[in-house]
Amino acid sequence: MYQLYRAADRTSPPAPVIAQAGRTRGLKLIVHPPPTVAADRAALSFESRPLCYDRAVTADASLDELRELTEHALAEGLRDAQRDRWRKLVAQLLGRTQSQEGRRKHIRAAAGLDVHVLEPEDLRGLVTSTVGAGGVSMAMPSPPPVGTPLALSIKVPQRKVPLFVKAQVAWAREGEIGAVFTDAVQSDRELLEAIAVRALLAPGGMLPP
Repeated sequence: MYQLYRAADRTSPPAPVIAQAGRTRGLKLIVHPPPTVAADRAALSFESRPLCYDRAVTADASLDELRELTEHALAEGLRDAQRDRWRKLVAQLLGRTQSQEGRRKHIRAAAGLDVHVLEPEDLRGLVTSTVGAGGVSMAMPSPPPVGTPLALSIKVPQRKVPLFVKAQVAWAREGEIGAVFTDAVQSDRELLEAIAVRALLAPGGMLPP
């Protein structure tokens, strides 16, 4: 396509001038080459291309944020505004550890806490356990039947007073039981979960590279 425009006109787009025979002085020839198919496809490809993020960088940033929230949970406890984000980050961590832990609903780690079984009477005593927000697993020479209710006192270094929770035996095998919490304060659950998260994120923890 060819159009003539006044050379002195610098506006964009300039107004076209119809050339008449013998009156083209002061006019400048502007040539507009037609767009190529390749250029159109390249432009379309660039505009429709989705943004890509480095998954490793994103994961590292999430773990750093999780570590920071973990320290909050272990110290003064989580604030209401932090709880949704905490749940999301813990769920992501759980997904990364599933191959090691199997299919669980809650994070659990070998924290080596001292747990006193207060009830039933015939099970009273001190045991050590793995711990998480959903429950504990404990070494026990004579495991009680599945479904047995338990009253537990869990000693944690972050509290002067032990945590008191109620639980129920979910599974039992030789020398060990797993119990799920049936009655525990939210802040206590989050504290136990944070202890498990810290253990998983520590060097030598169960978190895969």
